[in-house]
Amino acid sequence: MISDVVANYNLDRSGNVLPQGAPVKRNYGLDSYEFYAQDTWRIKPNLTLTYGLRWSLFPPPWETNGLQSASTFGLGTQFAQNVINMKKGIGYTAEPAIAFNLSGPVNHGPGFYPFEKTDFSPRISLAYSPRPSGGLLMKIFGDHDKTVFRGGFSRVYDRAGFALLNSFDQIGSAGLTTTLQNTCCTFGVTSAEDLPRITGIHDIPATNLNGVPFLIQPPAKGWPQVPDVLAEANLWVTDNTLKTPHAYAVDFSIGRELPKRFSLQLSYVGRFGRDLLTQRDLNQPLDIVDPKTGIDYYAAASALSNLARSFASANRACGLGGTANFYQAVITTSPPVPTANCPQQRPSDISMVSSATLGRTSQYWVDMLPPLRPGATQYQDTFTGFIPSTTSTTDGLLQSVFDLYYNPGLSVIGDEIVGLADIDLYGGLGDNIGSGSYFFGPPGSGLGQNGSGQFLGNQAISAYGWSSIGSSSYHALQANLRKQLSHGVQFDLNYTFSKSIDITSAASRVGFSVYGYQNIGLVGSRLANAFSPNLARAVSDYDLTHQFNINWIADLPLGRGKALASNAGGLLDAFIGGWQLSGLARWTSGFPFSVDGGQRWPTDWFLTAITQMTAKPKTGVFKQPGGVNVFANPAAAQADFTLPLPGGVGSRNVLRGDGYASLDMSLGKSWKMPWEKPQFAVPLAGVQRAQPHALQRSGRGSVTAHFAHADAEQFRRLHKSPDAAACHAVCTAV
Repeated sequence: MISDVVANYNLDRSGNVLPQGAPVKRNYGLDSYEFYAQDTWRIKPNLTLTYGLRWSLFPPPWETNGLQSASTFGLGTQFAQNVINMKKGIGYTAEPAIAFNLSGPVNHGPGFYPFEKTDFSPRISLAYSPRPSGGLLMKIFGDHDKTVFRGGFSRVYDRAGFALLNSFDQIGSAGLTTTLQNTCCTFGVTSAEDLPRITGIHDIPATNLNGVPFLIQPPAKGWPQVPDVLAEANLWVTDNTLKTPHAYAVDFSIGRELPKRFSLQLSYVGRFGRDLLTQRDLNQPLDIVDPKTGIDYYAAASALSNLARSFASANRACGLGGTANFYQAVITTSPPVPTANCPQQRPSDISMVSSATLGRTSQYWVDMLPPLRPGATQYQDTFTGFIPSTTSTTDGLLQSVFDLYYNPGLSVIGDEIVGLADIDLYGGLGDNIGSGSYFFGPPGSGLGQNGSGQFLGNQAISAYGWSSIGSSSYHALQANLRKQLSHGVQFDLNYTFSKSIDITSAASRVGFSVYGYQNIGLVGSRLANAFSPNLARAVSDYDLTHQFNINWIADLPLGRGKALASNAGGLLDAFIGGWQLSGLARWTSGFPFSVDGGQRWPTDWFLTAITQMTAKPKTGVFKQPGGVNVFANPAAAQADFTLPLPGGVGSRNVLRGDGYASLDMSLGKSWKMPWEKPQFAVPLAGVQRAQPHALQRSGRGSVTAHFAHADAEQFRRLHKSPDAAACHAVCTAV
């Protein structure tokens, strides 16, 4: 059986559909200009002020062949308007039809984003060495500039164009590239008995067994390109409100020279990202507010979900099946068979849904959905034929809505977006006289002229794009103890205690999967709820609380003039002298991680959820049958996570993985010769311990770890730049 047929169509500049398998030749141009002025003012011999200003000009990139398109109205602007509208009870039925035209300079159209000409980056730093004349201050700070205070501030801009080029080159522009999918999750369309059968490995069914189109035909030729009003397409679009991402970087340090060629430096390093690139759904299902009661959809749908969970818990206690985290749940549509745990006959779960069991949120459905038409006495599920047995039309409406959300044949707990679509798009709510479907919008409204598409857009059921709405903060205490070369020994010992927080962490190069589940949950750089970005605010994917590293070079005390065998002759010294041991050791705490929620969509149509943690399980490194597991008891840990409610995004980065430790050493030997001194070194086997799935074995037997996510702060920490202020001139916002 074939349940989904996804058609990807590419068009040329004339609007003609390219033949199947024909390559799309895209070439992009990108210019940037920067001007910089700097001055250093030595106010006193021990006080220096450095200041500068950078002016960055980053015009939007463009496709040089004209294969670039944009919506005829700004989707970022429309998103902001939709947020205002939904708080007034207005949905997508008030939005104009989405259309796309050729864009970019080749087509004399708008660019990917507005060209900002005011990206000015001020930078200032101060260095001061106290020179006390004596007393306690002399003992603390020393003489001859042995203590130095440094501080710096800068504003730095990122280059957003590269992320756009990477994404649009992989995906294409909406209008020139369109992804169309057959209707999902509907009786008579995607039920097992209706699905088309496989007739050949290369045969794509045009319809299901009932004649319903499965292979959606390409859009009509020409411009503007207007997706069919009932296309329910997945689009990759441009946000017209995109800004240049930037960050504020600050640091303050105290350095002190110590006796015997030691020095100590303590530093605070901070970085605060603003307008960072984040993918959001510009056509996200709306959280419409009931103007009469002030109750929003998320609250009303969450009440439904909580009631369904209470039914599932009761059925599980009765021995009817299910799991504590509701990934498997039993919701009864008819009176269940008595069991040993529950010998008394009980009514079906759906029959117990009422305004009393739902509480005040029940009024949301009464206000937002139309009353029964003349002649009808009760609502009905048009998919399953379910008709409430109650005589109350209010409770009948609530039971019909609950049935569309949690009837086992339609949807499940954690998949509330499907239940919403069953009403809003697919016409699942009818009545007992067959007068037609009841939608949220008034009759005659919306693109379908039937009131459908109030919560989910009829044309585009999702429309993701890069938006500059991200933010981040990084705080770090850095300590560095350094010994300069003396007596044949030198080393650097570094420690960083830090915390990085953001709403998404993946680099802009991650891209986007137009269809499929390559970046499910929050693995990529997308938001599950663009209306409340800070719900995803948590420690960054690459956050490391602790990090130690040390590097050293030490001459072995053997040979002429050394502590051992100091009187060795020339031949003996040639063998035992000139040896040097060097190395690098590193230890870090573990990276945070989230637990994915699988194929459940509580909030967004396209993006799945991560789980909500209800209790913290024991984590670490535990040997289990067949391998190593992060959970001490994987089966018990499943009960510590559940599915988020509608509007929720789950618990991001609430657990920590195993840390990382490494040790690399080498032993070297040098000889004194009449000409240039030859040397050779023997690398010693590294002793390393790293996180699973982050290991790569090198050719010489050592094990190294590769980390996919790193921002400017992390880069600086991993590579230990001794001067944080120097990084301000080259590090970009992430």
